Amino acid sequence: MAVKLIKFKRHYIPDFIVETDSGSMSNLDLPESDQIKTIITKANINDQSDYFYEIEYANGDKRKKFDMESCIRKHVITIEGFEAYDIKTGNDLMDKSDYYDFDLLILDLFNKILGSKEEDKKEEKKSEA
Repeated sequence: MAVKLIKFKRHYIPDFIVETDSGSMSNLDLPESDQIKTIITKANINDQSDYFYEIEYANGDKRKKFDMESCIRKHVITIEGFEAYDIKTGNDLMDKSDYYDFDLLILDLFNKILGSKEEDKKEEKKSEA
């Protein structure tokens, strides 16, 4: 397996609902010390085409499918805040997702990794303000 050097790592706080002792709340609304934080890389154009594919059924129907698992495994470098589950990387997250309900987190990370450049520019402007 070839190791691919990745230049641009981004710190990202996922926006998903977490269960707390006091009920459900957004990860972004938690105190900073309790938030789940990640370091991810963005998918380039070639990677993006690998994560989307189309299946044609015998009756002629076509459906688009997404390969979220390989995307998360490749682009989520570290995860902080899941020490209780022993999750530190995208690989750990995908390996444990069968036992725990991490669907919202996985979906948010997948969308962020495949996000557009325009979205990144908007976020940069917000952080500068």
